[in-house]
Amino acid sequence: MGIHPSDPTDAPLARFDQLRTDDPSAALAGYAAHLDALTADDVDRLDWICRQDLRQRLEFEPLLQAAWRAQGEPRFRRRVGGTLALIAQMQGRADDAKHLLQQTLAIERDDPDDAWLRACLNLSLSFGQDRRVLESLILARRAIDVAERIGDRHWGAFAWKRYCGTLVLIEDAERLEQALAHAERAAEVLADGPAAEALGVELLFARAELARIRGDSEVALELLALCEARGEAMPSGRYYVNAARVQRAFNLLRLRRHAEAEASLASLEDPVSPDLARHAALDRVRCRLVTGGRDAALALAEDAIRGLEAEPAGVRYHDAVPLGRYLAEEVRDPFLARRAFELASTSLLTLVTEVELCIRELPEIQEATPDVPEILADYRTRLSKRHGALMSTVAKSLTEQLVRHDPERPDDDRIAMCAWCHDVQVPGRRWLPISHFVPASPDLQVSHGICTRCAHEYF
Repeated sequence: MGIHPSDPTDAPLARFDQLRTDDPSAALAGYAAHLDALTADDVDRLDWICRQDLRQRLEFEPLLQAAWRAQGEPRFRRRVGGTLALIAQMQGRADDAKHLLQQTLAIERDDPDDAWLRACLNLSLSFGQDRRVLESLILARRAIDVAERIGDRHWGAFAWKRYCGTLVLIEDAERLEQALAHAERAAEVLADGPAAEALGVELLFARAELARIRGDSEVALELLALCEARGEAMPSGRYYVNAARVQRAFNLLRLRRHAEAEASLASLEDPVSPDLARHAALDRVRCRLVTGGRDAALALAEDAIRGLEAEPAGVRYHDAVPLGRYLAEEVRDPFLARRAFELASTSLLTLVTEVELCIRELPEIQEATPDVPEILADYRTRLSKRHGALMSTVAKSLTEQLVRHDPERPDDDRIAMCAWCHDVQVPGRRWLPISHFVPASPDLQVSHGICTRCAHEYF
């Protein structure tokens, strides 16, 4: 099918073309009411439709899918692919959205435009939500470079914001402060409006996260109060209001102000997004131990662990580590603590596999700027240190159990990891350093135990 511009005399659509500038909502509704008059090669109208907010107009999806399959002009096809990905995200089809975004980025990669840039940012965000930091970071940095190259200052500001988000995930305070300065300068070019308002709030959240990473919860609370106030003033700011209250609860718990934290969580407004609901559930476990009793806390911990088992590996590792520490050190329930720790270790090994896949399958890694490998190397070092501290906690919590039992081999198909030296048992009952172990599949489970050498040395 050939791709050609819309015919301005085409009735009954021509009258809706005239409404695009003065009343875009009416124009979109008119096109939706006359879908049978639109065709997949109606480039001008479909391109305009792709630039609108389609949250209430998902009936355009079949027509856009036909345009996507038509293999038309690359720039138009990129815009259609990015729009279909957003529709898939709105419908909860995250894997379909990622696949579409990856296909969109592959269209004439050497000649990016604003549609390519938006797809790059959305894919970075998608990976970031799954805590797949490597992919998210590389794509965000690539988006910054492309925005500068094509002179797109609008999306360049959002690229810097997304880059700040990846640095929050890896808790790199020094680079985050530098990136925030760039992002705040870039945001000054945006005209007043909903997009500029949302960007400003999200950069303020990043400032609050920077304070949290540096251990200054009081400053974080002050910044979160500003985030909440701005969210309440926005017509569609409920997500920001809830995010501020969840993050406020987390910082209050660090200050051991449990009653205030529980009140903050109780004030969440429906609907609560899945990511915020997960964080709120973990914080309620800690609150209930003090305000609601041990049994209530343990029941919530069980629910939290079951919920984490269904999350992506990066999310499981990020959330299971503090939950395990809390169960071991404050709740003093070694059984539940061990479940959380084993979930965290399983996730860590899964992430190793995902990183290997990323290096092989993400073309943008070949185009990364020199600072990206440095950032990732620093992140791996911090992650390694944190995992070592985690294993020390595991070893302490398991000592009594290991004295009574021979834990060298788990009773099922799980992989055994020594909580003392961190070696991993492979087939043939051999123990290898974790740095030498690359899982054949991300579908694995870990059981903490002790290797023969450490058992003889410590017991």
